Parts: sequence; C-alpha cells; structure tokens
Amino acid sequence: MDPDDVEQLSFNTFSYFTNNVLLNEEKLKILLFNILENFEDAIVIYDNNLRCIFYNSKYLNILNLNSKEINFFNHTLKEANNLLSKKVINPTVFLNRNSEILDLSRETSDIIELTNDTILERHSIPFSGSPDFKGKIIIYKDITKKIQENISASLDQEIITTVIQNLPFYLLIVDRNKNIIFANQQAKNFDNLSSTCYKLLFGRENPCENCQLEIVVSQKINYAFETNFKNNKTFSVIISNLKSSLDNDLVSIFAMDISKHKEVESKNLYLSYIDPLTGILNRRGFFVFIKSNYERVKLNNKKLFLFFFDIDGLKKINDSYGHINGDIAIKNIAKILKSALRDSDLLARFGGDEFVALVVCNSQSNTDQILNRISKKIHDLNSSKILNFNLSVSCGISEVKPDQLQEIDKIIHKADQAMYLEKKQKKKL
Repeated sequence: MDPDDVEQLSFNTFSYFTNNVLLNEEKLKILLFNILENFEDAIVIYDNNLRCIFYNSKYLNILNLNSKEINFFNHTLKEANNLLSKKVINPTVFLNRNSEILDLSRETSDIIELTNDTILERHSIPFSGSPDFKGKIIIYKDITKKIQENISASLDQEIITTVIQNLPFYLLIVDRNKNIIFANQQAKNFDNLSSTCYKLLFGRENPCENCQLEIVVSQKINYAFETNFKNNKTFSVIISNLKSSLDNDLVSIFAMDISKHKEVESKNLYLSYIDPLTGILNRRGFFVFIKSNYERVKLNNKKLFLFFFDIDGLKKINDSYGHINGDIAIKNIAKILKSALRDSDLLARFGGDEFVALVVCNSQSNTDQILNRISKKIHDLNSSKILNFNLSVSCGISEVKPDQLQEIDKIIHKADQAMYLEKKQKKKL
C-alpha cells in the first residue's frame, strides 16, 4: 500500500474511533492499560523526571527483575540502567550509553546481551503529549531465538558450502544450453577456464552427440552412465533435474572418478578367468575367450581343432604320493602343454585333471606334430627323474568348423569321447 494511503487510512480510523466510540477517562485508562499489558514486548514508561509510571509484566520477566532489587513504581531510568548493568555481559559499554538513553529528546536503539544468554533489542522513544506530559518509553524485545536461528542458518550454509566445495567428485550446475552456472572446487581443479560442461569434461568445442541433458530437463528425470573424460579416466556420471530451481531448466552433473575401481574390477574379472594352480585359463575363461575372440575368426583356408587332454593316473599319484605331488603333476603337464603350443593357441584347465586347447592348424597332419612335441617333452621330464613318478596324458581331437563355435560344448564332448577311447586302448596294453 502507498505510504500516503496508509497515512490517510490511519487518520480515518482515528477519526472514526474518537467520533463514534464513547469512552470516559476511566475507560480510556483501562483500554490503554490492557493494550500495554498485552503488548508483545516488554515496555516501561518514564515521565519527564525519568521516573517510572508504568511497566507491563513482560518487563519483569524478560529482565528477570524482582521487588528486592528495585522499587518498581518509584525507580528512575538511571537506577534501572544501573541495575541492568549488573546483568549484562559488558557493563562498561552498557553504562556508556546512559547519556543517550536519559536524553528525553533522543530516540535510541541498541542490543543488550545478558549474562543468562538472553539477547535483547532495546528501543527508547521520546513522547510528548503536552508541556507537562512528556517522557520516554523503553521497549525491550527478546531476539535471542531470532539471532540463534540466523547464526544457525549462517553456519548451516557455511557447512553446506564447505562440504560441496570439498566433495570427492565433480559437481556442476548447468543450464539448458550447457553453460556452467556453478562448479565446485574439484571441477575447477580439473578445468577452471571452460564455460560449458562439454568443454570442461570432454574438451569438445561443440555439444556431445546423444547428450541426454535436454531429456533430463524436459522429462525431469535422472540419467546415469559411465564415460571417459578428456583426461582418459573413467567416470560415473549422474545428471539430475534441479526441481528446486525457479525455471526448472537447471541440472546438476555429479561425476566421480572410478578409474581405480575399474582397474580393480578388471583385474578381479581377469583373475576369475585364471586357474590359480597353473596360471592358465580356467573353464569359465575358456568359454568367455572363445565368445569374444573366436566367433569372428577368419581361418583363411586353415583348420581349427580342439584338443582334449586328460592326465593318466592322477588319482593314483594323489593316493600314493599325496595331493601336493598331485598338484605338481598338474602344474608340470600345464607347463608342457603351454610350451608345446603357440601363444596364439587357446589353452585352459578344464577340470581337475583335464585340459582343452583350441588350435589353428594348416592341416590335420599338424595335430600329429603337436602331439609328438608334447610326448617328447613328457618323455624328457620322466627321463630326468625329477619327479618321483612318471607322467602321461591321453588326448582326443575334434575338428571345429567356424559355424560350430556356437555349439562348442558338443565339440568338447566329441573330443572327450575320443580321449576316452585312447585311454581305454592304453589300459588294454
């Protein structure tokens, strides 16, 4: 409302009250007393001699006064101030303001901190009704809660700011046009010059293809993905719509460096494919490697063969010499097989005493050459007498057509059957 309108409304209200409400002096005093007594703040009124002529009950409560300390209806403003000086934290500063407070012509305002942790806002207001009726009104307002709330809000904001600035990941707030509105310290350490998210994160001059930011804004959803930034490190990224923004066109981008986690994950995944005893692929690793590498293999008129090996008499070695020697037997066979094959051939420990190898050969005759190399290496080991027992293996071979890799289990079974026949023949000898 316009100030002039407020003034006119007040004048009209006063005119209506004086002209239409019939009040004698006694009723007017009662009305005034009730107004002052129910005033939301502590109030005390002094006459032209600065002697107390009225106070409300809040005055006693807020200043924690009692009749032993002061004669309420006969005390002066100076006496009240001297008494209050014993209840404030800094009496010297408080008393230095006395001259202003006692000046009937001056309006003052200050803050008082009491020793009981109460904080008061004090206003002294001169009044003059007639030459012989003037004095000062002192109002005390308890602002302790308000101050504490302001301090708490300020501290909360400071804490939030500190936490955001020191988060262990990048935090960006960007608008719909990918312009950076805010970047925390981590993001600034990464790049403090770029003004767009695609420039800062990816080093691009233009927005990323398939950017999901517009979808996040329009549909008000979250979008999570993993990607590599311009420092070639892998980051987990979450783009979220800021629902609290006024125009709802701002998004937050959280990006955490997960490169080390990915390295560990990759290492653990690799280790899950490796047989810990022999250091070659295990059964799981064999199938994963076939799926990722051999499905697209081009043989170029060469042939693909699957070898299925089984250590002869491993149970007897375990029973006679103990499982430690059984493990030694397995490791020595794995070492011989690996040395007899090429690095490009796929070798895996398939079970306790079983091994498989996927080998590219020029012809069927190459398979015999491989078997001969293996037999010679086993013979040399046995002849060296390094071990307390002799080793031998049985082997079955099956050719694998390129279109049969999807049914590799059947090929393995076929080679296993061929190995079993060879083992059976050995037992007859």
